[in-house]
Amino acid sequence: MAYCLALPPALQGIHDVFNASNLCWYVPDPSHIIQHEPQQLEEKLAYLKEPMRILDRMAQTLRNKTIPYVKVL
Repeated sequence: MAYCLALPPALQGIHDVFNASNLCWYVPDPSHIIQHEPQQLEEKLAYLKEPMRILDRMAQTLRNKTIPYVKVL
């Protein structure tokens, strides 16, 4: 099962069909208010996300190497 989203004309080049398995159920809550800021899109329909700060660091050690993990806000 797939869902087709009604996107505004400014987002015309973005794929608007999603498989239902990619979506999750939303439990309505009247106190849940989402504040959003409009994204400034470039000509290629892309936007830049800039990291704000590092929240946590961790390193996973394998047999012969260490993999650093960083959680960024």
